[in-house]
Amino acid sequence: MITNFQYFSEGILLNDESGERMKNVIIEKGIVQKCVEYLLESFPSEKRKESQEWKNSSNKRSIPYILQILMGLSKKHYNTQQEVLKLKLIPVLVELEKMVTKTNIGTLSENLLDSCSDGNVEIQIFVNDIRNQIKSEQKKKAMEKRAKMLEEMGFKAVPAKNPNEEKKNMSKIISENVPSQFLQIQEEKGLKCGICQEGKTFQPEEVLCFYIYSKRLNIEPPELIGFETPAVSSVTQFNFIHLSCHLKAVISDSQGEHPKNEWEGSYLRNSQVLCNNLFPVYYDVLPEHSFMEGFETFWENYNENLSDRIHSSARFSFLVHDLKFLLLKFAQEEKFSIDSHGGSAETNIVFIPFLLQMGDFLLNFKDNEKRKEMQKKLALFLEAKEEEWIVKTIRTIDNIMFYSVVSLFLLSLQDWNKNRMKILKQLILYRKIIYDQKKEVEEAKKAKKTKAKLNENSNENLNENLNENTNENTNENTNENSNENTNENLKILETESFQYLKPILRYFALINLLHSSFKKESGDLNQFLLLLKKEPETGIEQSQKILKQFQEEILVIEDFFEYFEVLGIMDDLGESKKIGEWIDEIFKIKKEI
Repeated sequence: MITNFQYFSEGILLNDESGERMKNVIIEKGIVQKCVEYLLESFPSEKRKESQEWKNSSNKRSIPYILQILMGLSKKHYNTQQEVLKLKLIPVLVELEKMVTKTNIGTLSENLLDSCSDGNVEIQIFVNDIRNQIKSEQKKKAMEKRAKMLEEMGFKAVPAKNPNEEKKNMSKIISENVPSQFLQIQEEKGLKCGICQEGKTFQPEEVLCFYIYSKRLNIEPPELIGFETPAVSSVTQFNFIHLSCHLKAVISDSQGEHPKNEWEGSYLRNSQVLCNNLFPVYYDVLPEHSFMEGFETFWENYNENLSDRIHSSARFSFLVHDLKFLLLKFAQEEKFSIDSHGGSAETNIVFIPFLLQMGDFLLNFKDNEKRKEMQKKLALFLEAKEEEWIVKTIRTIDNIMFYSVVSLFLLSLQDWNKNRMKILKQLILYRKIIYDQKKEVEEAKKAKKTKAKLNENSNENLNENLNENTNENTNENTNENSNENTNENLKILETESFQYLKPILRYFALINLLHSSFKKESGDLNQFLLLLKKEPETGIEQSQKILKQFQEEILVIEDFFEYFEVLGIMDDLGESKKIGEWIDEIFKIKKEI
């Protein structure tokens, strides 16, 4: 409704008698007064614009609408302009026009001031006086700060003697202790913004983010589950920027000689790699309200990339699927730059710890509601019989692929080691079903093409050939099935199945590596996440070691025996069981479904 009234106020005819009358009626009804009072309550003049109250109000969704309504009503209308002046909104608008927010409150406030000043000399003079006064105060503060800095660095400020230097106001005399002072100047260590070159040391209250590129896709193949379910898959070049620096840059980009939208300008700052979101980092000295600003910005952009608005309770599930797709890229040795034109295994392995950090934050949100819910679901999933797992979940989006990632958040290292063979069995079974399904589709397509070619000729000889070919194929298939059932060679089964199971085996191996690397000492993820919050660089180094181990030990494996040996799970098969028998048992479950 407020949107419709905004359009209505902006559409009232200018310099028109009926339009003039309409705007006067709106004033009489007290609408202008209520709009102004709402703004004054949201941005109390007695508080500074840096206050938390002003910051919170700047994120209200209603503020941009109110500013645009007043802009439409005050355009070419003296009475509305005077009402705004009388209610003392002008000084607040002058302060608001300097604010940098994603909702463009600063620009809207500036436009409202221009609208109120249009044809109203009194307001023009008043606005200019306030702006000049603010500039003078800022200049005075800057000079005081400068003088203090010079004094601390060993400089002495004296009045200029040379008439040509009057504009400089002072000259500087270096003291003897300057060299040692310069040696004490620190540079930001660790993660830092690509624009201001500062991070948590010098800007501890500014949320630091890195650019990511998210692509919409289906959670599972529609032919498997019978319907389409959208999700998001994200990759990164791992370039950092403060959210505040990003917002300022966006405004600057839009006002340049060649205006750019938000992500066109970001593309240049992200090493010419496509991006459409900012992923926030939560470090120890960052206030929670600052992180929440980055957190909500991330999920707003996430909704846009998904082309849908997801409920806050579903955020964890979407994040898990996002992490799942990232792990699959490593397992399948996909190029990370296919869609974004940038990013690599090195830049994306370090994305994983921060996805874990975000997921843990979502689980702990609102008194651990989501954690309790997911713990129950995971427990039921792990307690179910193997046959039930696949029947109940294979055609759902929350299947073994989903819960294998959830285990990273909820299982201790001990519980993971206890349940990992169950999870590996289910992953193999899942991959087998997908593989067989694709094979059936391909064979059906081939048969259809063959039949279509034969049907092109309508003579009887070709029809006879078709019948003969069909009979031959049927006999061949029957013989093959018979041979497979009676003379099954387990070694051949091992060799052949390993090739198409390789991606899912690598996927499991990477999850196993993450468990063992991030949960070494405490057994759960908490200690690693605390370390990541305190020293993000250490978490990044650990991730890089995982990548090295994955590339050098896992990707080179070419048979099941080596796979079980490298992962250290050979003993989990039991003394009497061979690998081929173990795989055959899994495939038999598939046949019984």
